[in-house]
Amino acid sequence: GTAKVGKKLKAKAGAWGPTGVRLTYQWKRDGARIGGATASSYTLVAADRGKRITVMVTGSLAGHSTVGRTSAKTAKVGYGSLKTAKPTISGTAKVGKKLKAKAGAWAPKGVKLTYQWYRSGKKITKATKATYTLGKADKGKRITVKVTGKKSGYTTAAKTSKATAKVR
Repeated sequence: GTAKVGKKLKAKAGAWGPTGVRLTYQWKRDGARIGGATASSYTLVAADRGKRITVMVTGSLAGHSTVGRTSAKTAKVGYGSLKTAKPTISGTAKVGKKLKAKAGAWAPKGVKLTYQWYRSGKKITKATKATYTLGKADKGKRITVKVTGKKSGYTTAAKTSKATAKVR
């Protein structure tokens, strides 16, 4: 698989013989065992970023020597990519009314979202909540909201909504 946070790596054990060999897996981060990572696949986490991952496959069968083989190292694990959505704005574009930003579905779980509202492309000072109440300065202007998502091990991503109609 791709060596990026959030992606799944799969061990390809190859052919082992004789019949009945039991295979076990141990994933390692820069040579150190990763606790609980003993399945044939492993999903990369933030702690893996900048590290190289290997998997040791061990074959065992009664009456035979136990044999372990370690995979080649991955490239250094890179930042993952957040799954983003284009935000939408609900509400009436009229002075005194409240607009609400809907961020849409971002992934993976745990993405921290922040908001910034804009008036005709210019940042509105202190307008950093999911809602924004329109004021006199907004009259005749179009409003947008930019939603920014952050999560450890992932590249920060941002999406901006379509503009509202001109504020009345």
